[in-house]
Amino acid sequence: MKYLSKTVFALVMLCATNLSQASIIDLPLSGNLTDSVTGDTAWLLEDTFGNGLDFILFEVTESSLVDIVLNASIDFGLSLYSGTVVNDFAIIFNNGSDFSDFDTDLTYITGSDPFVPGAADFLTNISLEAGFYTLALGGSEGLFDTFNEYAYQLDVDINAAKPVSEPSILLLLLFSMAGMLTSRRKQK
Repeated sequence: MKYLSKTVFALVMLCATNLSQASIIDLPLSGNLTDSVTGDTAWLLEDTFGNGLDFILFEVTESSLVDIVLNASIDFGLSLYSGTVVNDFAIIFNNGSDFSDFDTDLTYITGSDPFVPGAADFLTNISLEAGFYTLALGGSEGLFDTFNEYAYQLDVDINAAKPVSEPSILLLLLFSMAGMLTSRRKQK
């Protein structure tokens, strides 16, 4: 009986541990996601314990301009990283700098300013190369509510950047030669 109770306790603790950590979510192909976090300060306090922080994973297949818009009833913080979070248990998250999840290193690209209360919950016109990215989001209210659940609606719009055509070198050479001949004739 003693061993059975220890085994049951260990299984319950393992299950509870899986439920009480930040979430890693693959962004659907539509770019729209509705989910929730628990608490209003996890992003601000860089807290990966509990369900207060979500890591949204997505891929950009070619050079693109990305718009990220978040709608929620509280202030959220957003941080965009190059790389993919693999492990979210007990990692040392940083909302404004590079960090590691013990499996991969993530490079900070841009994000909300954690020192501006009520900062905008969107990131627009972000130029990204082809690759894998992680968006970290969570509450940035600073009211230390760790029990209530806050829903959010996330929209990520990935627009392929159109290549800019460069003028032909030959055409530039012809125009410059014509300009030199014209200025030579005016001097005579």
